[in-house]
Amino acid sequence: MPKVIKIQASPRFSSASHGVSPTVVCLLAAMGAVSCGGGGSDASSSAPPVAAVAPTEASTPAPAPAPAPAPAPAPAPSPSTGVVTTPTSTCAQAANFPNVSLSTSYIDYNLDGKTSWDTAPTLKPNVSVSCVGSLVNVVSNGVPNFDAVGTGRGGATVAYTVNQVTWKFPISPVKASAVTSLVNVLGPIAVMVNGVQIYGPVESPADNFADPYKAGLTNYCGGHVSQFHVHAFPECFFNQNTLGTSAPFLPAKTPDVIVGYALDGFPIKAPYISCTTPSTECVNGAREISSAYKYSGTGAYTMEPAFTNNVFQAGYNGSPLDACNGMTDASGKYAYYATRTFPYYLAGYVGTKTAQ
Repeated sequence: MPKVIKIQASPRFSSASHGVSPTVVCLLAAMGAVSCGGGGSDASSSAPPVAAVAPTEASTPAPAPAPAPAPAPAPAPSPSTGVVTTPTSTCAQAANFPNVSLSTSYIDYNLDGKTSWDTAPTLKPNVSVSCVGSLVNVVSNGVPNFDAVGTGRGGATVAYTVNQVTWKFPISPVKASAVTSLVNVLGPIAVMVNGVQIYGPVESPADNFADPYKAGLTNYCGGHVSQFHVHAFPECFFNQNTLGTSAPFLPAKTPDVIVGYALDGFPIKAPYISCTTPSTECVNGAREISSAYKYSGTGAYTMEPAFTNNVFQAGYNGSPLDACNGMTDASGKYAYYATRTFPYYLAGYVGTKTAQ
């Protein structure tokens, strides 16, 4: 009989108060910050066909060959979620987008054992990822993979609505010759791996360009309103197991976990970097980092323009991050970091934003 060859498969907007997002482009130096982008601390083969054997009176027909086994499934990126699109060598970003259409990717915050689509089928998260030419395309209906609780600005709950968008960013991002500031820029600046849009750390002019997180306008996962978007760190990704599993949506306290992608193509990582000397800060080979922005306000968060009262100071509180909230790692790769401190995601683009 011929050999059976086993083939392994490859692994894997907004409230009325936000208004229309203006285009604000300036050097980050205009806010008194240093430039961003600096370093930080840390052939196929096949079996030949089987020739048919003509039976004779003295011979027994050859048995039909056993069917080839089905390809092995691609491994899941975590105990609870599979990937939405199988990554390839030319579309590696796809590996970082979990399949949010699965109940095992759902964050059941109110612990009622149900997903959003159990009661409202149109509110099932849907994300797909593809690479076309030089761009990654993330197609999302904008529905979060977690319960709508406290989604209204200030604590009330409003239902999610679908916000179908295709996000685009470079497959191979490159630093620009100058930084593009995101000071007081409204509207989307990045997309999370669950397909939800990321806004900057400010509200609208009507809200004094205040920090929505400090002003109490975001929910348990850092965002708000029916066309949901986040302004602050997505705690629910890491601090609660997904429905029917024993693991959170993304691995907690783990270096190099991708939370999202900025629209200039650079990744946004969870706020953990590798460390080697055990201490109260370095636990199991990872330590949390914060931003290098120092708050100088009075605590009247709803009245204070966020960027006026959060000033970048290189190295503040031991932070290795630059004014854009990113750094270049030991391998020479740049990334932004989602931090629990202002500006939460990024304050400027080191690359060039792709037109959406």
